[in-house]
Amino acid sequence: MADFSSMEYGYNSDNVDTYLAAIKDTALQNAKSAILATNGIKTVCDDNWEGKAKENFKSNLDKDAQHIADQLDSLFNILNDEINSVQAAMANKDESLISAD
Repeated sequence: MADFSSMEYGYNSDNVDTYLAAIKDTALQNAKSAILATNGIKTVCDDNWEGKAKENFKSNLDKDAQHIADQLDSLFNILNDEINSVQAAMANKDESLISAD
């Protein structure tokens, strides 16, 4: 008897939403947290470096970390749009796959 568990094609809109939420809530947030965790680097700088360059470095570090975190949000939005576009195309194909008689 056929088993749908091994299907390679098709979609489930609920699963798409769950998949995207998991990426955003787990992978994206973990990556952003790691990127924004600059305190260890700043502590090493404070313990081993003196001068204006140190302060500039620490300021630039925070700005750059925030920029990268913002870029991750932008990349997630692109991924979200692409996945939703594929889902819409699959739904459209499903509508015309078998004609009703």
